[in-house]
Amino acid sequence: MRKIKAFLIQHRELAAYVAAGAFTTAVNYAVYSALTVLCGLGINLSNSIAWAVAVLAAFLSNKAFVFQKHSWAPLTVLREGAMFVGSRLLSGAAAISLTPLLMRLGVTQSVLGIPGFAAKFLAECAALVLSYFLSKYAVFRN
Repeated sequence: MRKIKAFLIQHRELAAYVAAGAFTTAVNYAVYSALTVLCGLGINLSNSIAWAVAVLAAFLSNKAFVFQKHSWAPLTVLREGAMFVGSRLLSGAAAISLTPLLMRLGVTQSVLGIPGFAAKFLAECAALVLSYFLSKYAVFRN
Protein backbone atom coordinates (compact mmCIF):
# COMPACT_ATOMS: atom_id res chain seq x y z
CA MET A 1 0.00 0.00 0.00
CA ARG A 2 2.88 2.33 0.82
CA LYS A 3 4.41 1.76 -2.62
CA ILE A 4 1.13 2.59 -4.36
CA LYS A 5 0.77 5.78 -2.31
CA ALA A 6 4.37 6.79 -3.10
CA PHE A 7 3.81 6.13 -6.81
CA LEU A 8 0.62 8.22 -6.83
CA ILE A 9 2.34 11.08 -5.03
CA GLN A 10 5.32 10.94 -7.38
CA HIS A 11 3.04 10.84 -10.44
CA ARG A 12 0.19 13.02 -9.13
CA GLU A 13 -0.53 14.76 -12.41
CA LEU A 14 -0.72 11.54 -14.42
CA ALA A 15 -2.89 9.84 -11.78
CA ALA A 16 -5.17 12.89 -11.70
CA TYR A 17 -5.38 12.84 -15.52
CA VAL A 18 -6.48 9.19 -15.46
CA ALA A 19 -9.04 9.92 -12.73
CA ALA A 20 -10.37 12.94 -14.66
CA GLY A 21 -10.61 10.77 -17.78
CA ALA A 22 -12.63 8.14 -15.92
CA PHE A 23 -14.91 10.88 -14.57
CA THR A 24 -15.33 12.38 -18.05
CA THR A 25 -16.15 8.99 -19.53
CA ALA A 26 -18.76 8.40 -16.81
CA VAL A 27 -20.31 11.81 -17.52
CA ASN A 28 -20.41 11.03 -21.25
CA TYR A 29 -22.17 7.69 -20.75
CA ALA A 30 -24.56 9.05 -18.09
CA VAL A 31 -25.67 11.98 -20.27
CA TYR A 32 -25.96 9.77 -23.36
CA SER A 33 -27.99 7.18 -21.45
CA ALA A 34 -30.29 9.77 -19.89
CA LEU A 35 -30.93 11.50 -23.20
CA THR A 36 -31.64 8.31 -25.13
CA VAL A 37 -33.59 6.40 -22.47
CA LEU A 38 -35.28 9.06 -20.37
CA CYS A 39 -35.72 11.81 -22.97
CA GLY A 40 -36.17 9.63 -26.03
CA LEU A 41 -33.69 11.55 -28.16
CA GLY A 42 -31.98 9.90 -31.12
CA ILE A 43 -28.52 8.43 -30.76
CA ASN A 44 -26.75 11.04 -32.90
CA LEU A 45 -28.20 14.02 -31.03
CA SER A 46 -27.70 12.30 -27.67
CA ASN A 47 -24.10 11.44 -28.54
CA SER A 48 -23.36 15.01 -29.68
CA ILE A 49 -24.80 16.55 -26.52
CA ALA A 50 -23.05 13.96 -24.33
CA TRP A 51 -19.73 14.73 -26.05
CA ALA A 52 -20.17 18.47 -25.44
CA VAL A 53 -21.07 17.98 -21.77
CA ALA A 54 -18.15 15.56 -21.35
CA VAL A 55 -15.71 18.05 -22.89
CA LEU A 56 -16.99 20.70 -20.45
CA ALA A 57 -16.52 18.26 -17.55
CA ALA A 58 -13.04 17.38 -18.85
CA PHE A 59 -12.11 21.06 -19.15
CA LEU A 60 -13.21 21.85 -15.60
CA SER A 61 -11.59 18.77 -14.04
CA ASN A 62 -8.35 19.21 -16.01
CA LYS A 63 -8.14 22.93 -15.18
CA ALA A 64 -8.83 22.62 -11.47
CA PHE A 65 -7.70 19.12 -10.53
CA VAL A 66 -5.11 17.87 -13.02
CA PHE A 67 -3.13 20.97 -14.00
CA GLN A 68 -4.21 23.04 -10.97
CA LYS A 69 -4.84 26.31 -12.79
CA HIS A 70 -6.88 28.47 -10.46
CA SER A 71 -7.39 31.62 -12.51
CA TRP A 72 -11.07 31.99 -13.34
CA ALA A 73 -10.70 35.39 -14.98
CA PRO A 74 -13.15 35.47 -17.91
CA LEU A 75 -10.50 36.03 -20.59
CA THR A 76 -8.32 33.24 -19.19
CA VAL A 77 -11.25 30.79 -19.08
CA LEU A 78 -12.30 31.77 -22.63
CA ARG A 79 -8.77 31.32 -23.98
CA GLU A 80 -8.18 28.03 -22.18
CA GLY A 81 -11.68 26.79 -23.00
CA ALA A 82 -11.37 27.54 -26.71
CA MET A 83 -7.94 25.92 -26.86
CA PHE A 84 -9.18 22.91 -24.91
CA VAL A 85 -12.13 22.35 -27.26
CA GLY A 86 -9.81 22.79 -30.25
CA SER A 87 -7.34 20.28 -28.81
CA ARG A 88 -10.14 17.74 -28.23
CA LEU A 89 -11.37 18.22 -31.78
CA LEU A 90 -7.82 17.68 -33.04
CA SER A 91 -7.23 14.55 -30.96
CA GLY A 92 -10.66 13.23 -31.99
CA ALA A 93 -9.83 13.81 -35.66
CA ALA A 94 -6.51 12.01 -35.11
CA ALA A 95 -8.30 8.99 -33.61
CA ILE A 96 -10.82 8.92 -36.44
CA SER A 97 -8.08 9.20 -39.08
CA LEU A 98 -5.67 6.75 -37.46
CA THR A 99 -8.14 3.87 -37.23
CA PRO A 100 -8.50 3.23 -40.98
CA LEU A 101 -4.81 4.04 -41.54
CA LEU A 102 -3.75 1.41 -39.00
CA MET A 103 -6.16 -1.07 -40.58
CA ARG A 104 -4.60 -0.43 -44.00
CA LEU A 105 -1.21 -1.05 -42.41
CA GLY A 106 -2.36 -4.46 -41.22
CA VAL A 107 -3.71 -3.86 -37.71
CA THR A 108 -6.97 -5.64 -38.49
CA GLN A 109 -7.50 -7.82 -35.43
CA SER A 110 -11.06 -8.20 -34.23
CA VAL A 111 -11.84 -8.37 -30.53
CA LEU A 112 -15.14 -9.85 -29.36
CA GLY A 113 -16.21 -9.96 -32.99
CA ILE A 114 -15.71 -6.21 -33.46
CA PRO A 115 -13.78 -5.59 -36.70
CA GLY A 116 -10.77 -3.31 -36.41
CA PHE A 117 -11.00 -3.14 -32.64
CA ALA A 118 -7.22 -3.32 -32.21
CA ALA A 119 -6.71 -0.44 -34.65
CA LYS A 120 -9.35 1.66 -32.90
CA PHE A 121 -7.82 0.90 -29.50
CA LEU A 122 -4.34 1.99 -30.65
CA ALA A 123 -5.77 5.10 -32.30
CA GLU A 124 -7.62 6.03 -29.11
CA CYS A 125 -4.44 5.51 -27.08
CA ALA A 126 -2.59 7.87 -29.44
CA ALA A 127 -5.42 10.41 -29.11
CA LEU A 128 -5.25 10.15 -25.32
CA VAL A 129 -1.50 10.86 -25.31
CA LEU A 130 -2.00 13.73 -27.78
CA SER A 131 -4.76 15.21 -25.59
CA TYR A 132 -2.54 15.06 -22.51
CA PHE A 133 0.39 16.80 -24.18
CA LEU A 134 -1.81 19.45 -25.81
CA SER A 135 -3.44 20.15 -22.44
CA LYS A 136 -0.14 20.25 -20.56
CA TYR A 137 1.95 22.24 -23.03
CA ALA A 138 -0.60 24.34 -24.94
CA VAL A 139 -3.85 24.80 -23.05
CA PHE A 140 -2.73 24.91 -19.41
CA ARG A 141 0.92 25.86 -19.85
CA ASN A 142 2.54 27.98 -17.17
